[in-house]
Amino acid sequence: MLRATPVRARCWRRAATTLALALIGCASARELPRPSRALEVTAGGELWRFPSGARLYFVPDSSAPLVQVDARYPVGSADDPPGAAGMAHLVEHLLGVITPAGDERALKRRFAARSLYHNAHTSRDETHFLTTALAGEFAELLALEVTRLTAGCDALSEEAFLREREVVRNELRQRGDDPGAELHARLDAAIYPKGHPYHAAIGGDDVQLASVTREDACAFIRRHYTPARALFVVAGDVDPALVQEEAARRLAKLTGEPGPARAEVTAPALGGRTVELALASGHPSASLVFPLPPRFTDDALAVDLFTDLIEDLLDELALDEPVIRDVDVYVAGGKRAPMFVMQIEVEAPAQLAAARALLWRAVDGAFASLAGEATARSERLMMRKRVDVLRRVEPLALRGGALADYLEAPPGYGGYPGELAALEALARVDVYDVARRRFARAQAATVLATPTQRGGPPRAALGYRPPPHDDAVLEEGLSLADVAGALELRRGHNMADRTRELRLANGMRVLLMPSAALPLVELGLLFNVGDVDAPPELPALASVVARTILPDVAGQRSLEDFYRAGGRLDVRVDAETTEFRVHGLAAHQDHLIAGLAVFTARGVFEDAQVAAILRRIEREVTEPRTAAALAARHALNRAVFGASHPYGLRHDPTPAQLAEVDLATLRAFKRAHYRAANATLVMAGRFDPAIAEAHIRAHFERPSLETRLERWHDEAPALPRRRAALDRGEAAHVARVDGGATQTTLRIVARPHRAVDERHAARLVAVALLNSAVGRVRSYLGASYGVYAGLAGDVGPSAITIGGEVDSARAGEALVELRRVLEELPRADALELGFSVARRAVLRDLLAGASDSSQVADQLGVIARHGLPLDYHDRLAREVARLRVDDVRALLRDELDPRELRILLQGPRAAVAAAYRVAAIKDVAWVL
Repeated sequence: MLRATPVRARCWRRAATTLALALIGCASARELPRPSRALEVTAGGELWRFPSGARLYFVPDSSAPLVQVDARYPVGSADDPPGAAGMAHLVEHLLGVITPAGDERALKRRFAARSLYHNAHTSRDETHFLTTALAGEFAELLALEVTRLTAGCDALSEEAFLREREVVRNELRQRGDDPGAELHARLDAAIYPKGHPYHAAIGGDDVQLASVTREDACAFIRRHYTPARALFVVAGDVDPALVQEEAARRLAKLTGEPGPARAEVTAPALGGRTVELALASGHPSASLVFPLPPRFTDDALAVDLFTDLIEDLLDELALDEPVIRDVDVYVAGGKRAPMFVMQIEVEAPAQLAAARALLWRAVDGAFASLAGEATARSERLMMRKRVDVLRRVEPLALRGGALADYLEAPPGYGGYPGELAALEALARVDVYDVARRRFARAQAATVLATPTQRGGPPRAALGYRPPPHDDAVLEEGLSLADVAGALELRRGHNMADRTRELRLANGMRVLLMPSAALPLVELGLLFNVGDVDAPPELPALASVVARTILPDVAGQRSLEDFYRAGGRLDVRVDAETTEFRVHGLAAHQDHLIAGLAVFTARGVFEDAQVAAILRRIEREVTEPRTAAALAARHALNRAVFGASHPYGLRHDPTPAQLAEVDLATLRAFKRAHYRAANATLVMAGRFDPAIAEAHIRAHFERPSLETRLERWHDEAPALPRRRAALDRGEAAHVARVDGGATQTTLRIVARPHRAVDERHAARLVAVALLNSAVGRVRSYLGASYGVYAGLAGDVGPSAITIGGEVDSARAGEALVELRRVLEELPRADALELGFSVARRAVLRDLLAGASDSSQVADQLGVIARHGLPLDYHDRLAREVARLRVDDVRALLRDELDPRELRILLQGPRAAVAAAYRVAAIKDVAWVL
């Protein structure tokens, strides 16, 4: 459906109001208690160095019974050997499939048995492995990371090498389907000349990767993966004495060569160049590219603030200028020689000159804004940057990467939480002067890109076929002993013990849960209204309303305070719910609450901005690739839920239907559905509940809200929600052509069920079990970068879904394998083992909720959406712990009945037809 759009600085330019109007928004709040404005970050760590050069950094955090173990190596795509673009990325994958001597299990299987989550990523400058687990798993995780470092290439079989090389090539093809990814890769190659370490794409080149051998990869591993280059970061609820003891045991005896010194990487001079690119797909675009200072240098943070301001101004231009189809800003290259790219997408090549002029208008506007109101602008930008820094280290799963970055900073500059001190120092930095030196016209390059439909980059032939089929549906190599041991909710971490519930006089429900170690808060305002509530003649009207609602002019003062607090607002619309989310600093929770009210309870609509947003929505739904994906989803919904069910009818509006939307329509929908008694406010983070309650009551309950045109109503909506029985569509096998795709999309959807019912615990474990089983399409066939299982749905009927992108030439094999897995899994001999692993993973996931304010807000949102008791997640964890394998086996048999499955294939016509033919499926419905 329609993509949710962040709402940021588009309101800064609104006309100034009179003092009387401005005071309306805050007069009643003058006597309210205020939180302390001090920014208190109580976090610190300890760094240990070992004779081999290896380092370990530990930061304690008792907010959740979890641990994060990360390993960072200074090797990335910039270190790829000539003619082997993608080597660093491939090696990242290979270091997960090694099988150490004396062990029958690949390393990633051992990580899967011990962790809640494990992954890895490669950038220009480094490779990073990250793992989240229960705190009690720390010693084993550190041991596994040392095994990854020391096992050597004897632990990598030729078969595992060939299969994983094919997986990486599948990843390249999958990402190559995205026109934006193609543009980014081509732009990098244009601004970083051939021979520059940042010239080639991070993921690699398909033709070059196809010629890489196992010995090539082994030589790369021996050269770059040495103890002297290893940095381990540990964060979580672990006794410091145990960390030191295990570090000494595992790391103190490591030996090895220091590894190669890093070559200097410098930014190429752009010198006012103009580059023209011919792309295979997408839309014409104009970009301005500016060289940036390396990270952790004197100018870096000042430039960060200036580029944030440019991003805001581009968002405003996108609403005002019809020529703009979309805008984008990002940092290209790597941290040692980054480039700032600002981009405008248009409909036709003839509009590129206008787009280029608008880009310079945004740059000039940023200079003018700083010169005209330097104090106010800088204050807003710095506050938002503080929020961004803290949010980067708040989630435990991301903290290791952030800490590893900060440890690379020069002494006295960065570090965690020293980065905040650097931000405070910006009060003494002349951002305007830094920007004037860094964003001069003579330093920028212009890139003009035009689609030509010439086809994508060269591809090599497939290089791997699986060995003869074995009969095991689940991965082997684990034992029940690997996953034994009780997982219990520790006292003090239960959600129900920490959550306070309020009911305002106007009927609005409020859930408050103080949590998290860092000074952040997250608020969510959920309404029981979604796209199924739209009239048939105006589908997805809820999405349109949510995106066009603007803050009330009378609340201008509150809005300015909201942005000064670093606040941002995001909107998400589902089938039956709409959620507005706000996050920012806990020290300004009062301003964040007021700002959320200004956007929602007192939100209004304005002709000019509504027209601009409707133009953007029309462009989104008519873009060929997006339109193809939306049409396929609509066809699948009809097949799953039935053509008469509200979910089957749900689809995006046509341009003609968008033309019928006016302010009266928007206001009527908002008055009918955006009501206090139809809403729940959730709040999580480090806040004082008494102060929060006072401000919530002041801004969401006060009588003055009744004076506005789009006013906040007390009573519940009078309009009944359309309900219909499930009527499974006749088309069980759906096919749709996407001629521009290089991969084929495969989706399998099970029979729908009620979203949260008495079998939900078994269903969560079944999905985790399925994720392991369907992973064979990747690990056994090598036909996909990833095929995954999940739960799809909102408040109403939901379903188990399985799918992903598969190589078009192997789509038939993948479909056959998936159907076989789904048929055999309930009766598989290995189900007991798979069940134990899956149950453990679900329990870990349920324990992870306390680690950051965003996750806590998500869990409170689940409680609010489904009308669940406050102790729901605690009880769910106990239900999962009590599950038996037969409970999950019965659910798999009921909900994955092969006769009830609905299948969608979308991709090149010949590939889709061949895939259904290979799977011996003849009753295929082709949809437009």
